Amino acid sequence: EFNALLLLLTLSFIPILTAYSFIMTIDPPLLFFWILSLFFFIKYLENPNYKNALFTGIFIGFGLLTKQTMFSFLVLSALYLLIRKSTLFFKKETFLLFLIALLIYSPNFYWNYTHQFLLIKHTEEHFSRKTLSIYSFLKFLVDSIGVYTPLFLFFLYTGKVYTKNFFRKESPESLKFLYFLSFPVILGFILLSFFIKLNVNWILPFSLTGFLFFFAYVSFSKRWKILIFSNLILSLILSIMVYLFGYFPDKFPEPFQVLLEKFRGWRILAERVEKYYNGDLALVADRRDIAAVLSFYVKKHPEVYVIQFESYPKNQYHLWRKTNTLIGKKVLVIKKGFSAPFYLENLEKVDEITIKTTKKRYKYFSLWRGILKPRN
Repeated sequence: EFNALLLLLTLSFIPILTAYSFIMTIDPPLLFFWILSLFFFIKYLENPNYKNALFTGIFIGFGLLTKQTMFSFLVLSALYLLIRKSTLFFKKETFLLFLIALLIYSPNFYWNYTHQFLLIKHTEEHFSRKTLSIYSFLKFLVDSIGVYTPLFLFFLYTGKVYTKNFFRKESPESLKFLYFLSFPVILGFILLSFFIKLNVNWILPFSLTGFLFFFAYVSFSKRWKILIFSNLILSLILSIMVYLFGYFPDKFPEPFQVLLEKFRGWRILAERVEKYYNGDLALVADRRDIAAVLSFYVKKHPEVYVIQFESYPKNQYHLWRKTNTLIGKKVLVIKKGFSAPFYLENLEKVDEITIKTTKKRYKYFSLWRGILKPRN
């Protein structure tokens, strides 16, 4: 109970989870289904009946619909059964578990099949930011310690210590699975960070699983208690700072303000666009973030088009509204930067928009009228 209380308090004040309490992305729902899948899969390992298989399959399926990271849970859980419990892997209940998950995901698979497997292209793009740098590795490691607290290092240490116990029979099955779903994966990401620029949120579900492993494995000696309580105090301070930063970003130094730069200035941009947009011309953007904020902030809530530069769609706007229906028509274009849009002819610059986002940084946009040309 003491370990559980410490775990609850620690997770409550991890900075990245604090940020997700007021910034909505697809990661919070992923975590919801990840934890439920983890809970019921461990129950299935302990009691492999149809009920536990059913709930595990349902929550894995919903997780798959949330974010592609959930595929790792599906693959790793199957691999774990093959390595550790091969007889259980071939049971009818296990077949049902994975079948339910895949059936729930099947509409999404069919959609990808009919749209050039955009999921694969999207994931491939994430891993195309190649580098070979010690800086990339150090940045990923330091950022991970920052957003997950030094508990991240404690977990890596205990994971290394536990590795030799993984194949021992006396180790609890639940502990083995928590280890298998966290330490090897995160270690792989750390090594990969030498070669690819990674985002720290990509390891979020694995890190939380690792923290569950850490608190389940460690017997809290006096030294560990001091470290955990120190980390808890640090987490609390960092969480308070995150909340204050969200409410009063201007009070923080310039390097911190840059972190919120992508969220600032959009209302001003929308007000400038409203001066020239009356609904007569289609509103076209060159980026999905511009389209999203204009759809929200412009009072008429226009249906914004987004130019598709590749042969396949890269975001939802390319699917909702096709810019090829506007070819040969006069449109109003809002784009990042001041350079002329190459996809317009007979163009006229309407306005240049400069928005201050921090004391030293600005965003630049330009507004154009012209005839939309066919894509080459």
